[in-house]
Amino acid sequence: MAPTASVRLADGSIAARRGLLAGLLALPSPLRQRLAGPPAVLDGQLLDVDTQLVLRLQRLAREDGIERLPVGSGWMPSRG
Repeated sequence: MAPTASVRLADGSIAARRGLLAGLLALPSPLRQRLAGPPAVLDGQLLDVDTQLVLRLQRLAREDGIERLPVGSGWMPSRG
C-alpha cells in the first residue's frame, strides 16, 4: 500500500516542503482561497487566506503547531 500524501509531506526534506509552500502561495488568490477552505472568522476578524492555507497544510501533514512544542524548541520550526 502506498503511503498517504500527509506521510510523504511529513517525511519530505525541508527544501522540498519550502518549495511546495512557495508554489502554493504563488497561486492566484481565488485558487488559494479554495485550497484554504471556507473563510475563518474569529472574534469578528477574518483570517488571512495565506495564513489559513498554511494552517490547513500543517493539519494535513499532521504536524503539531508550535504552540504544542516545548518552549526551547518551539521557535525552531517557524524560523525556516
